[in-house]
Parts: sequence; C-alpha cells; structure tokens
Amino acid sequence: MDDLGRSRVILKKVITHRPDMLKVAGSLVTNQVRACDLLRT
Repeated sequence: MDDLGRSRVILKKVITHRPDMLKVAGSLVTNQVRACDLLRT
C-alpha cells in the first residue's frame, strides 16, 4: 500500500474510467452492492 500511496494520479486514466467509477459509487450509495463484495471481486 505504501507504493500505491506514493503514486501519481494519471488524469487520462481517470477520465477514461470515470463512467465506471460513477456506476460503482452509485451502487455503493444506493446499497445495491456492499463494499466488501465489491472488493472481493
């Protein structure tokens, strides 16, 4: 985890995957998916 914390954010990757990240966030907020189940996959 230390290496991950020192990494830089690559905006191009964030912009590319933004729709997927929003779907995941929405699923977590509406309790359609539990965080532990999401991390397990």
